[in-house]
Amino acid sequence: MKEKFLVKEKTTKRQNDKTTKRHNDKTTKRQTSGFLGSTLDRKANSRYLLFSNFTAFGNFSRDALVRKVMVHARADEAMAMLIDTDAGDLDNGIVFSVVGCLINIAADPMCNRIFMPNDPSMMEYNVVKKLIRILRKSGLKDISLSTVIFKVFSNLAFSCGGVGEKFLSCFFDKSNLDLLSDTLEELLDIATDAQEAALADSTGDLGDKKYIAFLETGTPLFNTVREAKSLYRKRNNGNSGVGEVEEDEEDKEESKSGGHI
Repeated sequence: MKEKFLVKEKTTKRQNDKTTKRHNDKTTKRQTSGFLGSTLDRKANSRYLLFSNFTAFGNFSRDALVRKVMVHARADEAMAMLIDTDAGDLDNGIVFSVVGCLINIAADPMCNRIFMPNDPSMMEYNVVKKLIRILRKSGLKDISLSTVIFKVFSNLAFSCGGVGEKFLSCFFDKSNLDLLSDTLEELLDIATDAQEAALADSTGDLGDKKYIAFLETGTPLFNTVREAKSLYRKRNNGNSGVGEVEEDEEDKEESKSGGHI
C-alpha cells in the first residue's frame, strides 16, 4: 500500500508540475503579447519607448516561448522595418536594441523565418542585406553595433546547421555574400592594424580591449563566409552567371568607395 501511495504521489506531482508549466506559459504569452502590442502601436511609440522595449525583448528573447510569441505577433517583421536603411536616417540606439533581439531569433531554427527565403512574404524584408548595409555604415565608428551584427550572422550559420545550402539561401544572391565578405575583410584588416598600433602605444590596454571582442567575433565569421563563397563556387561551377544578381546602385557605390567604413 505504501509503495502504491508513493507512485500515486509522484504521478500527482508530475501532473501538478505540468499544470503549473501550462499556467506559466499562458501567463508569459499574455504578458509578452501585451508588451508587444504597446511597442508596435505606431501611435503610442517613441524613440525612447522603442529603444527600452526592444532592449527588454533582447533579454526576454532568450526564452524559446517568448521568441515564438514574438514571431506569432510579427514582431520580427517590425524589427525588419526598423532597420530599413532606405527609410532615412536610423537611430543607432534603436538599431542596436533591435539587432540585439535578432541575435536570439537568428539562433532559433523555429523562429528565424525573417532570414529565410522559403516564405515569399519574408523576401521583401531582405534582412541580411539590411544588416550588411548597416555594418558598412557603422564600421569601426560604432564598433559595438558592428560586433552585434557579427553575432547575428554567426548565430544564423549555427541555426542553419553550419555552412550549407540553407545558409547560402539566406543571402538570396551572390552579391550579398560578396559584399559581406569584402566588408568583413576590410574591417578586420583595419581593426587588426589598429589593435597592433594600440598595443605598441603606452595606452595599448585600452586599444586591446576595444578591438578584442570585435576581432574574436568577426574572424570566425569571416572564415564562415569564405567557406560559404567556396561552396557557392562549387555549386555553380560551369554555370557562369547562374544565381548571380546585379548589385543595386547603392551597393555599387559602397563597393567602389569602401562604403562608410
